[in-house]
Amino acid sequence: MDRAGDIESLHSLAEKLDPFVEDKKIPCIKYDRNPSPNLGLSECVMMVYCDFRNRDEVWEILHAHGVDLKAWVTEKETMQLWEPGGLLLERWMDSQQYDPETKTTIRENAGKRLEYIYSHPDEIFTGFQQ
Repeated sequence: MDRAGDIESLHSLAEKLDPFVEDKKIPCIKYDRNPSPNLGLSECVMMVYCDFRNRDEVWEILHAHGVDLKAWVTEKETMQLWEPGGLLLERWMDSQQYDPETKTTIRENAGKRLEYIYSHPDEIFTGFQQ
């Protein structure tokens, strides 16, 4: 890959990986069209989703297409980044320049939402209204 985070490179890579998604060798790929400065990012990011048991096979596919940078993050670890005090939640609130009282309310709401998910593991996850 030319440069990690370069949108043209990510778009080209996504096109090359599309057959693997269609063949269900890679369950899902998504990538930023613009960097997310509200999360403290200055480059675009591509996320490739897979089952932990298939990660070596998926990595071989990615590496064969020039990817040399990886960071494995589980779904639970991602959710923890959005918990009260979590890195992504805090970065996002800072980018919005919320006052301390609003930040406290947001943390409380995030805690309640995630606690519900954690305490109902068999329910279908329907995402969050944005």
